[in-house]
Amino acid sequence: MTQLAPFLNGIGVTIVLASTVLLVAAGRKPRPINPLPVLGSAMWSLAVLPIFVLVSGARIHPLVAGACLTLGALAGLVRGLTARLTPGQGPVWARLSGVSTLLWGVALALAQLLAIRGSAVWAALGLIPLYLTTGSEFVFYIILFLRRLLVRKH
Repeated sequence: MTQLAPFLNGIGVTIVLASTVLLVAAGRKPRPINPLPVLGSAMWSLAVLPIFVLVSGARIHPLVAGACLTLGALAGLVRGLTARLTPGQGPVWARLSGVSTLLWGVALALAQLLAIRGSAVWAALGLIPLYLTTGSEFVFYIILFLRRLLVRKH
């Protein structure tokens, strides 16, 4: 069983990185922004963090976690408020940068890799970028969701 765990973790990291690359590639073109999928993205980005913490057993001090989430949320707020939404004939369109999605996926993969090292310090260090990017992604999608509800179609 001890030899199977690193193999399964390697598969998990590969899946995370591959799906992140696909998300970034798909998001390069302008796309219609519908409220429910945006809200689903916000909930998904928030749900991954506690699931990962429960499964990996990695922990960081709650004050550090709160500070990282807050800093990430501030970055997500700026991104959400500066995203360009364009009302069209039908749906509202937006071109979103894939850099933050890429950072979130890399942070998740890094946290996975550091958690299997067996050291609590390495596992905690892997959680810091994951908390930062989770806060950023969640707030970004919530702001995008709220802005999308306020934009009128032409």
